[in-house]
Amino acid sequence: MDVSAPERRKERSIVGLGWVTYGLLNAGLLLRLLGEPLLAVSPSGAAGGLLALSALLQWLAGLGFVVTTWGRVKGR
Repeated sequence: MDVSAPERRKERSIVGLGWVTYGLLNAGLLLRLLGEPLLAVSPSGAAGGLLALSALLQWLAGLGFVVTTWGRVKGR
């Protein structure tokens, strides 16, 4: 019986969450890159919604970063 198997699964899930966090942050930044000029050119609800979605994705990325690094910070 391998007692370290749950630890490996936990590490893989943290690595997976790290990649999801990376994707959320980049998607949020890309949406902001599109939404800011769009809002400046023609203020509309769609541009505002794009920026709101961008902010949500970036906030979720920040939350994911905290979750993935908390174990290292808490261990000290």
